Amino acid sequence: LSLLARRIRLIYHAIMMAVLCALFICLLVAAAFLGVFVTLDLARVVGLLFILAMFALIASLTMLLREIFLAVKGGQHQLLLKDMIR
Repeated sequence: LSLLARRIRLIYHAIMMAVLCALFICLLVAAAFLGVFVTLDLARVVGLLFILAMFALIASLTMLLREIFLAVKGGQHQLLLKDMIR
């Protein structure tokens, strides 16, 4: 039961980080367009948002991969040869 709770927590955080990544990307695009229309130098802001988006994506994928490892390790996967032939 604790393994299942750990997997649920990992998936929850992975989804949260993926959504955070998407929000950073949306803010990045908005800042890029705003910088052009208002003639502000937002290069540092765009760069920072890109770095934050990449960190959030890396964290999300890492948590998802960890959850997959837990699912494979904890589950009972008995695949028979006759099941593979079907």
